[in-house]
Amino acid sequence: MLEQQLVELTELIERHSREDGIHSSVIPSLLFIRESKVSHPIYKVYKPSLCIVVQGMKENFLGKDRFVYGSGDYLVTSVNLPVAGKS
Repeated sequence: MLEQQLVELTELIERHSREDGIHSSVIPSLLFIRESKVSHPIYKVYKPSLCIVVQGMKENFLGKDRFVYGSGDYLVTSVNLPVAGKS
């Protein structure tokens, strides 16, 4: 059931993000991020947010801790969070 929901969600997202990059939507603060290549670590501060990984994987480093997220996983940040991450 989860696999079918991810397929449907992927199809919906692909309508709004046909190429790599950050894509806005008609819903304020809802963004779609598409990366087709493994990126080098990017250092940034996540604002409070919800990130859902629909395909592929995402890797974040918080200090010395490593967190890996795959298809169907999610990350919730409730405070500004300094991380290094790659897709």
